[in-house]
Parts: sequence; C-alpha cells; structure tokens
Amino acid sequence: MSGGENTSMESPVQQPAAEESLPRIENATLIIPFNSPERYHYWKISGDRLTIWQILTELNAPPEVRANYERDYSK
Repeated sequence: MSGGENTSMESPVQQPAAEESLPRIENATLIIPFNSPERYHYWKISGDRLTIWQILTELNAPPEVRANYERDYSK
C-alpha cells in the first residue's frame, strides 16, 4: 500500500473535526469553546451532555479550580 491511500482498516476512533476545539483550563477558569464537541455543552438542555463536574474531572482540574464552581453549580 502506498502512504496516501485511505483504507477501511484505519482506526475507528473518532477524532474531533479540525474546526472543533476541546475544553481547557486557563487561569483557573474552565474554557468550553462554542465549537467544542456537543457533549461538553452542559448548558444546553437536550442531548447526551456531560455535567460540569464530569468535564472538570475529565480535565483533571485541581481542587482550587473545582472550588471556583461549587457555589454556582450543584453536584
């Protein structure tokens, strides 16, 4: 096979589309871009979404970052 061929044997793991951005923590603040995958849009009512706590856990947020959200969001 040459290097430029696209085969059905490629990994089935879905990567974010090039235009999508992933959530991150900056200056102890959770940043969730609007162009992030829908599962991170905890503020939307419908769909299969993560909670803010699940997102912080996924990002390995330190306790001081989690504390920033405890008074505004109930677990």
